[in-house]
Amino acid sequence: MRKFYSISIFLISLALVAFGVWIVFNPTVSLRVFTLSIGILLIIHGIVEMISFIEQRKIWNISFIFLVNGLLSFVVGGITLFVPDLAEQTFVYIFAIWLLLSSLIQMYAAFSLRDVRGWGWLLAVGIIIFVFAIASLLSKMTVAFVVSLSFGLYFIVQGIGLFVIWLLLRRVTRRTIYRD
Repeated sequence: MRKFYSISIFLISLALVAFGVWIVFNPTVSLRVFTLSIGILLIIHGIVEMISFIEQRKIWNISFIFLVNGLLSFVVGGITLFVPDLAEQTFVYIFAIWLLLSSLIQMYAAFSLRDVRGWGWLLAVGIIIFVFAIASLLSKMTVAFVVSLSFGLYFIVQGIGLFVIWLLLRRVTRRTIYRD
């Protein structure tokens, strides 16, 4: 069992790193997968909300808004799955507007804290986010690149973490750790 576990961790770590690198170099695919994942989650959320409303309305006074929310989530999720290009563009604009508002709040907070040492760093972060928000509004590829970089780095770091675990397990000589 120990050998199987060790080999499995090693292979999974390599696969995660390879997948992460592939994601980083394929931003349009990453954005599409991200969009379809959101669509699937919205459909599941819609189904859960609708079932909850139907089952719970006789037990307690559950609001009709739960049913409307479930239907809306289900419809938006369906549109996301069946018209992914429209959904990608919509999500990109929503993301860009969120970034724009976030950057303005960040810069406002920085100017409010002018008397505190280090407020310039907060302002710099706000300006960087602002520039990225404007770039996101102008180009879908900017968001696709950030999504792929985020997902890719996540998988790469997870793979490196498992690789380190594999290295540490190889050094363990006491069999008391394993429950074979």
